[in-house]
Amino acid sequence: MDEPISLINLYIRRINSSPARLKLPLADYLAKRNSYLTSDIKHRLLQLSQFLLWLVGILVILGLFPQTRTLQLLIFTGIRLPLRIIIVGIATYLLIRLIYKLINDIG
Repeated sequence: MDEPISLINLYIRRINSSPARLKLPLADYLAKRNSYLTSDIKHRLLQLSQFLLWLVGILVILGLFPQTRTLQLLIFTGIRLPLRIIIVGIATYLLIRLIYKLINDIG
């Protein structure tokens, strides 16, 4: 199955298919690819941070009003397991990207 299309994958496809790739020295190509991997990791972490800020903000606001405190409690109890699964999935994705970047740095 195809992996999800991301900005880095589109850029890598464009570099690999372009005739300019043949003119680029290998060291420069790897340096550019490495910088785009770093920016992709930063982009994903910023997306995750923004989502968590929104989620925490909504939960805090729900706790401020007596009419919605039960809703806040229901969300806390219902989100425990899915949140753990999501966190493990995101951490795995980020670790794979980070390890890929480290391998490129070493090699």
